[in-house]
Amino acid sequence: MKYNKFFSLAAAFLTAVSAMSFQGNVFAEEEQTCTITLLDFNGEPFAELSGKPGDPVDFSLVDTNSLETHIDDYTQIGFSSWSQTPETFTEDMDIQALYKKMTISLDREPYVTKYNSTKTNIKLNGLSVKITALTQTPEKNSRGEYIVSKEILEITDKCVAVPDTAQEAFAEGNTAQIKVYPVVFDRPILVYEVQLMENLGDTDMDGFVTSTDASNILEFYASAATGEPLDIPEEDLQRYDVDLNGKVDSADASFCLAYYAAAATGAAPDWYDVITSAVG
Repeated sequence: MKYNKFFSLAAAFLTAVSAMSFQGNVFAEEEQTCTITLLDFNGEPFAELSGKPGDPVDFSLVDTNSLETHIDDYTQIGFSSWSQTPETFTEDMDIQALYKKMTISLDREPYVTKYNSTKTNIKLNGLSVKITALTQTPEKNSRGEYIVSKEILEITDKCVAVPDTAQEAFAEGNTAQIKVYPVVFDRPILVYEVQLMENLGDTDMDGFVTSTDASNILEFYASAATGEPLDIPEEDLQRYDVDLNGKVDSADASFCLAYYAAAATGAAPDWYDVITSAVG
């Protein structure tokens, strides 16, 4: 009887131990997790996602804004995509964050830097501003490096001049600095100087624009056409080009005559009005 009782107790004990062991395995199996380590652009860990095998992977839980940074005033780097995007947790793994680097560059400056009137806007003719976007893709080359795609965007028409009118620019003098900003950007991509030209059309510097000045312009134009232009210092010759198109021709003489006629009425002509009326 004692032995039977002993065997019964031993059997019960073994059964309990076996049950505990089985439950322990189930518990361990239930507690098994997978960890996805997320690497920044330099390959350093910056975040983790964990889940049980088969659980969905939710990449929206990761704050990728923390990866954004300005390399310099005109270059910004930010998150583009992941090197891989598994739908469920399967095993521990590393996943790389891929970048998009955007650089704003000035390719060409405006060629209009001289103005004959304050009644016009600041002109950005000739300006060229671009954004170069370099984007890492999940595909790799033969060296195991992520392939980078390149795109160039022309954003010149998205740039603004500050100040944007000649009247504002020359409010305190005949020279001014113009700052050019790409839209939604707080740093100028270009700062350059503009000048309001004085004494345009007054070729003989007598303080007036008259028919004599028109004749002087035609004389220079005719001499230049023969290949032997009159020897006039550059600083004086600038007054001959009244429309500031970079050349002295018969149109400048015509504008001088129009200016002279307007002044004869007692008005104080403005070159913008004179040229606009003559051309229009």
